[in-house]
Amino acid sequence: MKFPDYNHANLNLVHSLLKYYGVDTNRNGLEEIDALLQTNTYKKIVLLVMDGMGHHNLKNYNSNSFLASKDKGPILTIYPSTTAAVMTMYESGLPVFESGWVSWSTYFKSLNRSIDLFTGKDSLTQEEVKYPYRDLISYESIYKKIRNKNPNLDIYQLYPEKINKDVEPCVQLKYQTIVDLVDKLSELCSDSKEKFIFAYCNEPDASMHSLGPDAKEVHLIMDEFDDLMKVFYNNLDDETLVIVTADHGQVEITKTYYFNEYEDLMEMLVMPPLLEGRVRSFFVKSEYLDVFEEEFKHHFGDDFILCTRDDVYICDLFGDGEEHRLFKDSIGDFIAIAVKNAVIDYISPFLGDDGFVFKGHHAGLCKEEMEVPLIILKKDDTND
Repeated sequence: MKFPDYNHANLNLVHSLLKYYGVDTNRNGLEEIDALLQTNTYKKIVLLVMDGMGHHNLKNYNSNSFLASKDKGPILTIYPSTTAAVMTMYESGLPVFESGWVSWSTYFKSLNRSIDLFTGKDSLTQEEVKYPYRDLISYESIYKKIRNKNPNLDIYQLYPEKINKDVEPCVQLKYQTIVDLVDKLSELCSDSKEKFIFAYCNEPDASMHSLGPDAKEVHLIMDEFDDLMKVFYNNLDDETLVIVTADHGQVEITKTYYFNEYEDLMEMLVMPPLLEGRVRSFFVKSEYLDVFEEEFKHHFGDDFILCTRDDVYICDLFGDGEEHRLFKDSIGDFIAIAVKNAVIDYISPFLGDDGFVFKGHHAGLCKEEMEVPLIILKKDDTND
């Protein structure tokens, strides 16, 4: 089990980059990156986030791979170790406690509905949410902060074609495949202009969810990416720094609980379980507050720890700083966090069972999902 460390996390990596570009921050940078940026000047910095490529997933794939040989990690991710929370952190420099982006699904008390933040759909009905909910959890992007201090710096964003992330003042580029992604990175790094480039790839996470973290198909994706990055690296100049990391890792899922089947616990809830499969939030009827914890532990205690709302605040599980005004909306009376290889699913009565079973997942506290790589690619290494 690995709890987040907000002094040695990917959050601090972002603040190292902000400091490098002259942005005032109230957080420590990441020591390894601070040391690198204090002794070198780079015309181009690339931050590439590979969804789901945890430190342990990388090592298990091939401990002798090119990328594994350049991994200076692990470092920790923020909590929860899930894409909506962590990718928002990369683009805002804020932990969940400050951003309000709690999970894939986040509850809005004022709207009385849980919303899948990236898709904009109601979590229970999958109806499109017409209300501009993102205005309630908006933030100033790191790109804007960097541009304000560096008006002549070119800033780029690379995302898969199907994802719309048009964030000013970035130039957004779309790509279709991993080959296309690395080709575009190579092209951007081929001239002499000063640039900050942020890139995101939804693999290997997407394949891990449906096939499992150790599936042959996932290894083939990693093989291809490793080969492409080695060629990319060989063509870098000594004024370019590339940092490759992840939002989280994944664990194999060996057990799926269906919360609907536990009628005694369902009866105790004010509303259905919130958030997602490896981190569940429960709002409990007042008359059952003393009973719920005991009953939950009886059913799920081997695979989940159960924290009270007070526990969440005492241990700064979701970060510290200035609390977002909507953070409490999603933090129920209890939070259940996976510590082994299980998920708690909830089948919405509006949708029924779609038959999908996760073979890999994240958002718990296992080291495999909490530890991410810190891959440094630069051509002034002594062994280059």
